[in-house]
Amino acid sequence: MMTFEHIPVEYQPGFRHARTLNPDLADRYVKQTTMGDPVADAAVAAVAHYDEARIEWLLRAGVEQDRAGLRQAPGPLREFFERAARPPDWLDQATLEVGCPTFLRERDAFVLGLLAGGLVRVASTLISRSLFVRGRFQHQAARRLKYLTRLAMEVTLPGGLAPQRDGWKYIVRTRYAHAQVRQIIRESGTWDELLYGVPLSGAQLGFTACIFSAMLLRDVERLGVRLTQDERAGYMHIWRYAAHLLGVPETLLFRDEEDAIDLSRIAIVCEPHPSATSAAIANALILAVPAIVECSIPRERTALVRYCYRASRALVGDELADRLKFPRFNTTGFLLYVRCQLRFVALLERFVGRTLGISSRRVGGLVDHEFDDSRMLRRLSTKDKDR
Repeated sequence: MMTFEHIPVEYQPGFRHARTLNPDLADRYVKQTTMGDPVADAAVAAVAHYDEARIEWLLRAGVEQDRAGLRQAPGPLREFFERAARPPDWLDQATLEVGCPTFLRERDAFVLGLLAGGLVRVASTLISRSLFVRGRFQHQAARRLKYLTRLAMEVTLPGGLAPQRDGWKYIVRTRYAHAQVRQIIRESGTWDELLYGVPLSGAQLGFTACIFSAMLLRDVERLGVRLTQDERAGYMHIWRYAAHLLGVPETLLFRDEEDAIDLSRIAIVCEPHPSATSAAIANALILAVPAIVECSIPRERTALVRYCYRASRALVGDELADRLKFPRFNTTGFLLYVRCQLRFVALLERFVGRTLGISSRRVGGLVDHEFDDSRMLRRLSTKDKDR
């Protein structure tokens, strides 16, 4: 068991309760709140004195698996990419393939569940403070929402997590970007690790992987999606590998859906209650939806935002929604309404070949809006000029 003097102050109240539920898992989770990502952190430190153009050139060599280019990189950066390109022994390609069609086949439900449930839950953790410290998230909520939705799609495409494929590139670049953010925050002097633990800690990343996988599966099930056990297992295997690539420590790397749900329950107890920064980021995500799907008519924008707020309140519950300062809506029967709506859209696409501009379809349309991938990835992987 960890001693209390080694536990970040903000985690101590929740940790006491979590230990009464599952002491081993609570110990493992809280221990990782004091740890970052040693491999990625070493890679970032090794190139800290390089200029941005040189860093970007080396990162491009890494994600493209350009061996000649990587030979010019310092050892820690080479090790970072070599480890990422080496699949773990437990990876099963056949299981991955079974899970691949799920996201795109049910994209409207998955994107709605990701936005209204998954990302809102992520914002409620101390990850929100890491983002807020940098002072830019509210102005970039639309761009970040696009990126996260695209990442969720890319990792579930067939072969998407193979080296040099887009899903693999997104995950590896994101892992490197997390290490950069840790370095920037630590050097800024605005973060108290005794109080909050390490920014973007292994614990927070492990919880986020559970939110994007098992908890999202539970949300889309409530939205009417029915998957076979093999499809659920395949989807979880995709995200287990994605979590591995993202640098989630082995002690918090879930084995299957039930394991991820167990970790989620302990993480929810351990994480401090959402703060004002959590509320600001969660609301910024919801308010960014109309701009992304190019909804410009004021009445329709208002209706779409209300729809997203109601969906979120229905999925995450009134207690969390209230803590995040979401508007209060009556959600009785709302999930049934969404399920009927999604089924209607599916039938319309199947038999008529067209869809209507209804709210669930508009939210699902997030994956249809292209954006400049190279600029996005470059922005995430080079040090911000506002540092």
